[in-house]
Amino acid sequence: SNRQASGLNEKQKMQEVSVWLYPNPTHSSNTIVFSAQGQTTVRLIDITGQELKTIFEGVVHGKTSIVNDVSQMPAGLYIYKIESSHGFQAVRFMKSN
Repeated sequence: SNRQASGLNEKQKMQEVSVWLYPNPTHSSNTIVFSAQGQTTVRLIDITGQELKTIFEGVVHGKTSIVNDVSQMPAGLYIYKIESSHGFQAVRFMKSN
């Protein structure tokens, strides 16, 4: 039964959402590279938790990268929230002038 348990753990690890973001801070745009499975949504959120926009919505199998233009946004701290059917991740970034 140990083998079954470790098999489940491996499966869970594969289904987690992971995310990389660069450059951070940025003044123009940044690239979000995320790994997820299934229906996935990427939202841009301000530091108060208000959703500013959905920047990606679709079915993902593995690694995906998207570029988001933040050049018109005021300087400050923002969050990308990546949600899939298997979990979510939030990553913060700083918008500089």
